[in-house]
Amino acid sequence: MVYFGPVSQMQKYFADLGKPLPSNCNPADHYVDCVNADFGGLEDIERIINNWGQHRNKELEDEVTFLEEKFAQAHRDKEVVKAKAYQTGFFLQTLWLIARNFATAKQDPLAYMIRIVMITLGGVLIGSLWYKLPNTTERASDYYGIAFYVALINIFTALNSLPQRTY
Repeated sequence: MVYFGPVSQMQKYFADLGKPLPSNCNPADHYVDCVNADFGGLEDIERIINNWGQHRNKELEDEVTFLEEKFAQAHRDKEVVKAKAYQTGFFLQTLWLIARNFATAKQDPLAYMIRIVMITLGGVLIGSLWYKLPNTTERASDYYGIAFYVALINIFTALNSLPQRTY
């Protein structure tokens, strides 16, 4: 890896390596040229790659040192606070998801009507298969078949509710 970070710092990083961005030059083309063996020497490219590893290790060391100092400071001050997994509670999250679901339903009511009909017909079909099915070991494969069909309906319903990609 040659560089991984904010675009705003990329120009300074390459300038520090002795590869400043020329005026009136596309930055993407310039940076690709810097690491392309057709335009530069292999030694220069290896130097850029090795420098990134050293640069990244230094950043990680600085970050670990900073976090260790903050952790030690928190323990010294006895102000260790347990962080919540989520900022909002379970019920509020559920309400937001329901509200978002209704907003989506208003955008495409036909899809939701089809889904309701499909689930209702699937329930009637499964109920009619299950109704008065003897509870014996000989009929165990029938129960497995019905369970498979139920899982299949749930999978297709879940896949149908995924957002559609638009290009």
